[in-house]
Amino acid sequence: TCPLVDKTHREVRELKEEGFVILLIGYRNHDEILGAEGIAPENIVVINPQIRTPELNRILRELQHKPIAVRNQTTLAVSDLLDLIGYVKKVRPDVNLAKKSDICYATENRLEAVIAAIGKAGVELMIIFGSGPTKNQPSSNSMRLAEVATKTGVQAHLIEDISEIESLWFSNTRRVGVSAGASADPTRVAEFLAVMRAMDLRNNQIIKVVVDDEPQVFAAARNFDFRHDGF
Repeated sequence: TCPLVDKTHREVRELKEEGFVILLIGYRNHDEILGAEGIAPENIVVINPQIRTPELNRILRELQHKPIAVRNQTTLAVSDLLDLIGYVKKVRPDVNLAKKSDICYATENRLEAVIAAIGKAGVELMIIFGSGPTKNQPSSNSMRLAEVATKTGVQAHLIEDISEIESLWFSNTRRVGVSAGASADPTRVAEFLAVMRAMDLRNNQIIKVVVDDEPQVFAAARNFDFRHDGF
């Protein structure tokens, strides 16, 4: 489990024990949200990041006499959270908020890199590697990458591997950007670049957009012996 997700789940458990109702911002069928609901099913109210103000007001009225906390799915865009959390804090100044951002830095960096690639490098088409909404395990952060590109007016395609690429996408396109979800297989990007090189793309035509370093190193996951008689 990602340490940031694990942190959120630990906080959910602690807030439950302290009697808080937790407004959990995220998408109901996402694994992080399902995991948190499993920890504290009676203490969690899932809030869609695009919730409308009247619906949010209704929820806040129902909880006006109860202590509330706000936590969030780690793979959301910061822009999805600032106004929403700010509004809750305005209505309920006593709300318990996370001490620091629980947004996955890998997700945030990739969102900023896509924006930079479009704004500074003039990318006209974005290819995003990751699982889309029609897949068995859709990737929230991958979908956010495609959404951010689309909102800027750039054509974006979310795919899992190069076999899904269509040649028509590249018609009249001079600058192509490529990115991937935080949990996507990095070899997919390497395969894509190899194909582009095979189409006479020279190395000096590839520009790497860097918005931040990612020096974080996490400990390896614990090993489990599933051969034990109990399994």
